[in-house]
Amino acid sequence: MNTEPIGKRQSTLAYLVPLALMWPSVIWIAVDRSVWSWDPAAYGKSAVELFADLIHSPGHWVAGMLAALPWTSPGIAWFGQLFVPLGYVTGSIDRGLLVSIWLTQGLTLVLIYTSLWRLFSDNRLVSITGCLVTASAPLFVGLSHQFLTEPLQLLAVAWFVLIMCGAPYWTRAFTVGQILAAVPFALLAKASTPLYFVVPGVVALWHVVKGGRSLFTRRDWLDPSVVLTLVAGVFLSAAAIAWYSKNLGFVSQHVSLASSGPVAELYGRADSFSNSLLFWLRATQNSFFLPSVFLAVALICALGSVRHFVSPHVTADHATTCCASAVVQISIVLTVFSLNANREVRFLLALLPYVSLVVSWAATQLDARPATIAVIVMCLVQFTAVHSESLRVTSRNLPFVAPIRDDREARTVDAIVSRTCSDPRAQGEGHVDRYWNIVGDSRPWLNENTLGYVAAKKFAIEDRVRCAYTGIAGYFDADVNAGWNRVLSLDPHYYVATDPDIYPVPDDKVSQAIDKLNISLLNKVETSGSFAPEPVLRDDPGVMIFRRENSRKQFSHAEASAVTEASAVAEAGLPAARGALFGRHFELLGALMTPATGGMELKLAWRCVAAAVLDRLVAVHFVDDTGKILAQADFPQDAGRAPVMPGAEWVDHVFVPAAKLAGALNVAIALYAPGRDMLIVDRGPRDWEQHRLLLPLDRSPAEIKANR
Repeated sequence: MNTEPIGKRQSTLAYLVPLALMWPSVIWIAVDRSVWSWDPAAYGKSAVELFADLIHSPGHWVAGMLAALPWTSPGIAWFGQLFVPLGYVTGSIDRGLLVSIWLTQGLTLVLIYTSLWRLFSDNRLVSITGCLVTASAPLFVGLSHQFLTEPLQLLAVAWFVLIMCGAPYWTRAFTVGQILAAVPFALLAKASTPLYFVVPGVVALWHVVKGGRSLFTRRDWLDPSVVLTLVAGVFLSAAAIAWYSKNLGFVSQHVSLASSGPVAELYGRADSFSNSLLFWLRATQNSFFLPSVFLAVALICALGSVRHFVSPHVTADHATTCCASAVVQISIVLTVFSLNANREVRFLLALLPYVSLVVSWAATQLDARPATIAVIVMCLVQFTAVHSESLRVTSRNLPFVAPIRDDREARTVDAIVSRTCSDPRAQGEGHVDRYWNIVGDSRPWLNENTLGYVAAKKFAIEDRVRCAYTGIAGYFDADVNAGWNRVLSLDPHYYVATDPDIYPVPDDKVSQAIDKLNISLLNKVETSGSFAPEPVLRDDPGVMIFRRENSRKQFSHAEASAVTEASAVAEAGLPAARGALFGRHFELLGALMTPATGGMELKLAWRCVAAAVLDRLVAVHFVDDTGKILAQADFPQDAGRAPVMPGAEWVDHVFVPAAKLAGALNVAIALYAPGRDMLIVDRGPRDWEQHRLLLPLDRSPAEIKANR
């Protein structure tokens, strides 16, 4: 078994071929001046703020890493922050972050080249074929230009393909180390990644456990490459465990919403399995091949399969096993997709290594050189056509995000942020927390994520971000009064919207669902007397900015005394209460119970994890050993429903009369609001289906029984 480099020629080509194939994307990144929309902007904002924390508040950086992107996975922000300095050097944070995507896709091609080189006996043409199948795919090219999580997921899947292809030729120790490192990397890339690598993972593990030499060969485990891989695996595993232990509840909720239900149907449709499967089969073809190229590649795959199975000397070699595994893995993913409503085509990207493997295998089953050369020529034609389309040299109406050379929208968004995120009133009042601005639109270039990202780019590196942006409603929310109450409760400094005569709400179902309140709330803003219109922007008179009149002073829980007290409670309090997350907004830092005259004082130390409004009730239930409520001391989070920003800390003081403690074994803590679900608690002793955290009272059983 050999874990040494495969060979000098292979190593050189493994990097030169991806570099050549990724070069056109550099041109796209250089010429683009577009404004980042919802998801890319949210990921970019997280990456920039993580880097700013590292520079200005290293002590808070680890906490920021664990709180990054709680609804998805943090890999893109963790990796992206490394490229923020490059953005500052080159004068464009966008370009710096897109270089991280460019590098991710380039590494993917390196892994695919290496996998096929190993699998097909050092065949350079086959390795180049696999790289070209991947690099010429329309979806691969399209996602090379967007700051999204899918390219990192693709890299993780390509890693598993490499492990599957190399497992018979590596030592078992090296294979185990690779798996231990690849699994947490895949989970950090995207929570859904295990769906894409289950089959190659099983194949690799089979080669580890099947009969042969002992797994625990001391010489193998002490090999430097194995030790290095294991160290990387331990580090990545610790990072993944730490992040998921804090955010698993959020991720589960997000996956559920994105898979089925009314929100998922906005991005797809509820349909029969057969109809959905037909959709995904067509989407797979369109995402990876142009029609004419698909027909030729399909013919080669069909002829290669027939040639293999009709041959009188059919052997179950490892290449055929890997090809069959790739087909099974593709089938599993498409089946799962067909059972859900969401039809986001970009989720197909991580299947590309399997498609490349199948096409390469089929070519080798024919007369290898002519077949592979034919595929290479077709993919080169597709590569040229796709990049010409992506750069708008030609126009074939492929689903690409074209580079925007006109920076008018970028100037408009920059002007909005400059106007609304450096309010001298906030600085004059000596605020250290961010104040709220509300965005009354959800357009690709004007939404809460986009403005937040632009604000981070402008101000975060200098530690001068003074604002936070939020929207006015959720999906399907058509309650104007509830929306208006939300506006007033947040007490925003500015309200940003667009003139509906200039920018009508688009007709697509997503815009219609999330922008139901835009015009109604804009009318209230204009007529309430609570907001005054700002002068129009020179770059876009269709943008309307209103400044809140007579805004009350921002309520703040982040004063130094509150932080000090919260830290003291966390340090001295009950271990069961430390670090428990309630929903995705509030973390219970600690709980401390101390005797007091006539009863007990309960202190609850909290931290805001994600921007929120303190509009819930804190349930304090005194319960027996069955969870039955014997008494309670519920109270509102804040009577004024104050907004709080991430990082704010405070301590609630609750005096509990001795009579309420009679017979109680635990204090149960929950957060709820009338008409809304209780927030799920992510850790510790819990009941009520994980909605209440149980804190033990420090009392003997005899005392409890005597007080009953």
